[in-house]
Amino acid sequence: MSSTLTIPLEIEEAVIDILAQDDKDLSSLKACSLACKAFVPVARKHIFSSVALNTNDANSHSTSSLEGLLSEAPELAGYIRHLNYNIKTEDFTSSSVQDCLQRLTKLQSLSVYHFESFSRKKLDWSNNPLRPALLHLLHLPTLTSFKMFSVDRLVASDFIPCTNLKKLSIGNHTTGIDKTDEPFSGPLPDQPVQLDEWASGIRDFTVISSVCKSLRPDGRPVFDFSSLAKLSLQIERLEDIPAVQELSKRCSTLSNVDVTYWEPEFIIPTLADLLRPSIQTLKHVRVGLHIDDVDIDPLGGIPAQLEDIRQNEKNVLETLDIFVLVQTDSDCRTGDDWGKLDEVLTKSGWPSLKKVSLTIEIASFGRQGQTLDEALRKLPETQFARLSKSESIEFKFDIENTLV
Repeated sequence: MSSTLTIPLEIEEAVIDILAQDDKDLSSLKACSLACKAFVPVARKHIFSSVALNTNDANSHSTSSLEGLLSEAPELAGYIRHLNYNIKTEDFTSSSVQDCLQRLTKLQSLSVYHFESFSRKKLDWSNNPLRPALLHLLHLPTLTSFKMFSVDRLVASDFIPCTNLKKLSIGNHTTGIDKTDEPFSGPLPDQPVQLDEWASGIRDFTVISSVCKSLRPDGRPVFDFSSLAKLSLQIERLEDIPAVQELSKRCSTLSNVDVTYWEPEFIIPTLADLLRPSIQTLKHVRVGLHIDDVDIDPLGGIPAQLEDIRQNEKNVLETLDIFVLVQTDSDCRTGDDWGKLDEVLTKSGWPSLKKVSLTIEIASFGRQGQTLDEALRKLPETQFARLSKSESIEFKFDIENTLV
């Protein structure tokens, strides 16, 4: 007699889960869903997990295609976990789009923006026809990650119900306001929003200020930054500094900081202030600098800021990554300014430091010759002799040339 081998469902699920890891075009998963009815729910979990609407992604779809899909098979909405949504102008006036978005109830991550090549108009977060649907998505108890860019008038109090939100990313040129004409009236959660990760771009200082100062109706802050572990910032102008300082003083348990200075000759002195409150927990720091002239310190004063950190015996810094962009066809110094970094990092006072990297990117359009490249490639010998020979610190030095 012949016998039929029965494979446990959990093994079938594991096989499909592994298959999904390398199935970028989803063709294998779709074939599985057609091969056996039992495979359908597991295959759908992967096929419909991530949805991109109106984006440049290879697997992007139009808003209307999602509407049609959920109209024919509303149960598929429950499989969607990640939504990357570029709101088209016509979506704002479509009642069916509202209904479509309201069907989504299990999102874990949401990215929202409004970008069209023929228009520079941004999404007015506080006043647009899709606001009820967007708030529905933002307030889902399953949502842990939210990203937005090209947005005006972000309302900090809208985040009051988002107690499970852990990652918040605010894109470039986003503006913020403290409240709308319709104050928050829902039930207050027991605790403020406690983020693990925060990221913001250039000219976002009004959002940072609003988020720091915004209060719930009971007088408690909307956001509690005391458990924030990862902080990413881009600082462009002097106007950014007060908001950044307001945020940093609320963070005392950071382990990872990534900060880019677009004009380091003016604003680099804030680096030590930014890092100091988390000196006992901070393990990984990345600093980016944009340099465009030989009159500018190519390290923007970083060695002096690091000296401030070194003198605190409680520092636990393990890795330091420095990225310097020499802007298009610009020049930079190639002498002793660089050696100050070697000096401060090879002193005692870094009990946990294991890795240091320095990457210099040279951007060129009409740059003539390789003089700058050749001079910078000599730095490990001329300015970083101690780091290069260190047995306790792994030092990585790299030069990258980019055509723009």
